[in-house]
Amino acid sequence: MKTHRTIDCNIGLFRYNYSMQINKRHLFVTLSLLPLTILLGACNDGTPVSVPSNTGEGSYYQENNYTYRINKDATSVTITKYSGPDSNVVIPATLGGLAVRCIGTSSFSENSVLASVVVPDGVDEIYGSAFMNCAALSSVTLPDSIKSIDAFAFGTCPALTSFTIPANCTKIALYAFENCSALSTVNFGAGLATLEPMVFSNCNALKSIVLPKSLTAIGTGAFRNCLGLTDVSLPATDTTYGDYAFAGCTSLVNVTIPEGAKELGDYIFQGCTSLVNIALPSTLSTITNAAFQNCSALANVTFAEGVTTIKPYAFQNCSALNHIYFPNSLSSLGTSAFDSCGALTIVAFGTGLATVYSTTFSNAPIKTVFTAMTETVFVKLMKANSVAQFTTTTNYYQGTWAYVNGVPTPTNA
Repeated sequence: MKTHRTIDCNIGLFRYNYSMQINKRHLFVTLSLLPLTILLGACNDGTPVSVPSNTGEGSYYQENNYTYRINKDATSVTITKYSGPDSNVVIPATLGGLAVRCIGTSSFSENSVLASVVVPDGVDEIYGSAFMNCAALSSVTLPDSIKSIDAFAFGTCPALTSFTIPANCTKIALYAFENCSALSTVNFGAGLATLEPMVFSNCNALKSIVLPKSLTAIGTGAFRNCLGLTDVSLPATDTTYGDYAFAGCTSLVNVTIPEGAKELGDYIFQGCTSLVNIALPSTLSTITNAAFQNCSALANVTFAEGVTTIKPYAFQNCSALNHIYFPNSLSSLGTSAFDSCGALTIVAFGTGLATVYSTTFSNAPIKTVFTAMTETVFVKLMKANSVAQFTTTTNYYQGTWAYVNGVPTPTNA
């Protein structure tokens, strides 16, 4: 004896027609889906949905306004799309009876009405472009379970004003907050290890940042062209700095480089035209290529004993710099290191200088020289490298001067 049942229903975006034929010994189920789609996986508490074949492994389902896929561990899910109308969204901790583990790629991107979002505890990763170009998004609450924020995750969210990085988040990937033009405050978690390239570039409202001691790498251009940034405090650790990390931050006035910092990236503060003072610690042995190039307001540079090398173009076009006092530890000055420093008139050398180039001080009108080297050694070094300024200097002091309150002062002219 056979029983036939037909069920015709509409679920979400798809129309399903089920035709069941049941007898005592066999169960035959035929499923036809209109329009024709690809059905992945068996139904749990959610509704199966069709997905493109290149979206990755796992079964896909829909529940309320969320499309999600089951992860490889079969105990958690990744949200792949939110299609709801709400402006304030609290993401559920479970979908289909399984824990929400990840916010998937582009899952909320281009949502023009989304204003706030609360991510539940248990989510450990925000995938690439997850909230990119959400024009109204102003508030994001992340749980401490977050371990990483992927590329472009919150890029170009112009209404976002503040952000707190959870304590267990170790990585923020490239361009994650690029062009968040209203972002003025970022609170960095104590566990953050890596900031990838361009992560906060062009965040023009960002005013002040204190980077955590846990940070081991700051990527190329991480804060490049943050035009409103005024204060930066670097961690007192052996952090790796990418090139151009703070280049073009034209409002930057105060930079703290503590003892413990060992090497800065090339061009790291290039074009920071409001920077007036900089103190370089003893642990920083090398001032990198063009590190302070075109810092036109830079008037005071303090070198601690321990600095050995100033690379090419390091202070080129620092037009407000009128004096420079080198420590005894300095042994090498690179090509054009102080080229076109148009106000530089006073230079004091220590005992260790061994390498200098004819272009090191090009276009610098040096008038007074203090040196701890003997006159014979100093003049020979300068003439051998065709450093014309120091063979025609108006005032020259060797062995007849001393530092008084940090300033070289003649004692027996």
